[in-house]
Amino acid sequence: MTDDDAASVLVESAVALVVLAALAVAHRGVTRSLLAPSRACWAYVLPAALAVALPFHYGLALPVGVYVAWMAVSVLWQQYLTFGLLQHHVGRVLSTPWTVAVVAVTFWAGHAWVLPERFGPDQPVAALAIAALGAALAVVRARLGTLHVPLALHLAFYLAFA
Repeated sequence: MTDDDAASVLVESAVALVVLAALAVAHRGVTRSLLAPSRACWAYVLPAALAVALPFHYGLALPVGVYVAWMAVSVLWQQYLTFGLLQHHVGRVLSTPWTVAVVAVTFWAGHAWVLPERFGPDQPVAALAIAALGAALAVVRARLGTLHVPLALHLAFYLAFA
């Protein structure tokens, strides 16, 4: 991993963050409800603890700080777009079970597109697992109304297995 690689990851993360900020402004009402303060904010204790432990088990090529920045933006991006905006808008026209199904398939499709060697159709166990995770996160989001718990769980996964 070169300094140029790390810099390009940081630039990519910054661009994604700017796009997310523009979407948050454009969908201000939805964003407020998705990120409304609630008791579910306690879920962030788990990724915070895992972030403290990260330097002790981290083994990837990116510097740990660059990984944390990229991962945080990536997870926020995925959660906000999939379980936030998509689930909100699909949920306005479909019942909750159908909304969960659409969101789960979209979550799988995004992973299959970006990481086909891990989650593509030729990896049926992993594909089903990521779709099931998408369904579980969509159900949690539907029941709690905010992104706090799904976001915290997703962040925790990345921090635990880096």
